[in-house]
Amino acid sequence: MLVVVATPQSAPACCRGTHSPISDPCSSCHGCALLADLSCVLGMPWVWAPSPNRGGLAGRGAGRCPCHRHPLCLPWSCSCTMAIGEELHSGRFWREVLAEAVATLIFTGVVLGASAAPGPLVPALAGGLAAGTLSCALGAPQANPALTLALLCTHKLGALRGAAVLLAQCAGAVLAATAARLALPDDTGMVTRVSAAGTAGQALCWEIFATFQLALTTFASTNHDSVPTGLALGCAIIAGALAAGLFSGGSMNPARSLGPAIVTGIWDNHWVYWVGPVLGAVLAGLCYEFIFGPGASREKLCACLTCRDVALVETTTPSSSSPSTAPLSAARTPPASQGQGMA
Repeated sequence: MLVVVATPQSAPACCRGTHSPISDPCSSCHGCALLADLSCVLGMPWVWAPSPNRGGLAGRGAGRCPCHRHPLCLPWSCSCTMAIGEELHSGRFWREVLAEAVATLIFTGVVLGASAAPGPLVPALAGGLAAGTLSCALGAPQANPALTLALLCTHKLGALRGAAVLLAQCAGAVLAATAARLALPDDTGMVTRVSAAGTAGQALCWEIFATFQLALTTFASTNHDSVPTGLALGCAIIAGALAAGLFSGGSMNPARSLGPAIVTGIWDNHWVYWVGPVLGAVLAGLCYEFIFGPGASREKLCACLTCRDVALVETTTPSSSSPSTAPLSAARTPPASQGQGMA
């Protein structure tokens, strides 16, 4: 069977209860199996290894059960708690969260300020230029909950980091919307609305399409060093906003729609601006990672669907690694904390 390696290099290489190797029967260690269920929820850098011992845990490079207490009644007493603690005490973690909040604040503020002009052209150009500039300044932060959720679905972002990033993005958007409402004489133009000539279903389709091309561009551009990421993201945002602007406002960013909705209290068809961008981004991420990407393979798709470690599959397959296994966030961090550009 397959078990999860969830212990760092410094973890004890034996079970403190029996000191028995993993190849020996360790019937009282069945509580260790609970840790396997946390691999999907926590997004930790789990590694899969064969083991004849049901419920046994193997350390990286070691063949022993690294229980901190025997029998293991609470899985949090193992290295899971250690990993979360190290994450929360990491300066890089909080710098990335702050970068997401600042990037979303600036991006949303620029778009809302440009929304005072009639038509979709000015907001589209403003959003594209802001995204390209922030991509160069902050190293391509996501600044978009849809892209963050796409990274979570493709196992390129841990749940803890993803939740913190989502909260930071929404907070930045609300702050930007609050400032824009105080500065603009008319705040009705800030809210993304379904066109009076169309329906919510049409707006939903356009949001899915616009966000799909944006997310696909984001995933693909990060895999090619010769392609300027900021230029690609900016052009994709402009194209999507112009295409969907007359039907849905061309949001492509749930945070950009959430901020003005909270500030103004206008929630008409707000669900369109969450369901559409999230579906489009997730579909684009899955298509690129498992179909179009250089490291795409059936084994990689199966690993994602079964909550296994995708990075391990990439290292064991002869094809080149997927771009999203490389850091894509503001600080170019390890695979568990990747960002994928901005929208």
